[in-house]
Amino acid sequence: MINWGAGFFSGIMLGFSLVILAVECYFLILDKASEKELSGLDLAVLIALALLALILIVTRLTVVAIFLLPAGYFFLNFLRSRQDTLQENRQISQRIRSLQEKLARQPHDASACTALGDIFFRQRDYEKALALYQKAYQIDPVPWLAQKVKVAHRENEIQKGNLWLCPECGTRNTGKTDYCCSCGQPRNTILSWKSELKQQRRMLLLGLLAVILIPLFLMVLAGIFKGFSLMAVFVFSCLLVYLIFWKLFSW
Repeated sequence: MINWGAGFFSGIMLGFSLVILAVECYFLILDKASEKELSGLDLAVLIALALLALILIVTRLTVVAIFLLPAGYFFLNFLRSRQDTLQENRQISQRIRSLQEKLARQPHDASACTALGDIFFRQRDYEKALALYQKAYQIDPVPWLAQKVKVAHRENEIQKGNLWLCPECGTRNTGKTDYCCSCGQPRNTILSWKSELKQQRRMLLLGLLAVILIPLFLMVLAGIFKGFSLMAVFVFSCLLVYLIFWKLFSW
């Protein structure tokens, strides 16, 4: 049982929790149900969680009850997306088997080779996609198949590490280089972060020290001067931290 005290503070906490719960019910139950985004089972589960949260709030057992409904909603979304992913994977597997059986019967079917290559390309299996596109191009040498062969070959080389494209200027670079031969941009963001950290190491260290030491100093002052509000110290510390980080990352 939470001891919220008596009178004004207790009423504020209870009213605040009920308002939050009401907002959650509107956006996560009424709005989603009106848009037909919830199944019957999902709706029943969310209503049960809302009632449980209401009981826990009114009986003052826990304030954490306001998180029950959002947690349940996101968990149901996770289960739904997981189920959709599994169903999509089963459909793709069936499609792959169907196309492979068709190619076994008709090995010179360019459309089947292209369709199967498209599936492997979306799965980022560029080596298999390239082989299928090349086979389809040999059967039917049309320009759009030549473009598919070109794109699949490029992506396969990038995946193997033999080639990379500069994110700044789009220049092709060999896999042995870490910086773009045209503009000098690092190959990946990690190298870019490392170079920036090396250049700004002193400012980062000073900022981190300020973020740690200044709030501690203010807390000591709050302990010394009894009339100094702890909440004021907290708010001031948050604003100070925000200003420091804004200054550091606005180079």
